[in-house]
Amino acid sequence: MARVTKGEISEFWYGFSTTALYIRLELSTVWRELLHTQQGRISLRINQGETELAVELAGGEDPAKPPLWSMALDQIVEIRLDLAVAGLKRDALAYLAVELNATEGPTARFPETGMIPIHIIAETYADEHWSV
Repeated sequence: MARVTKGEISEFWYGFSTTALYIRLELSTVWRELLHTQQGRISLRINQGETELAVELAGGEDPAKPPLWSMALDQIVEIRLDLAVAGLKRDALAYLAVELNATEGPTARFPETGMIPIHIIAETYADEHWSV
């Protein structure tokens, strides 16, 4: 997880379930309004070895394909990315960046340069680390 104290993305959090990567973003009022009015979009850039993904989060999903992502937008943005559909390897390192793009005008990126390393958990993570 990461927290930023300035900029268009004030907080960035991520976590996992056994099937998905979850991302939570706290955005400036300007960017929330751009997303609500369909004048902005979020791009996730993920690199893992030979796998490079550029997921555009705007508009609808293709009903002919399994859903790669879903997004909820209100005071915060919550994104769910399906690990299997994305083709990401489990128990392996990946690199992530978030970009905000407006139809006209500003752009923003987190982190400003480079990418955030994240370790994609193994499918057996819950079995190995939780007991009931």
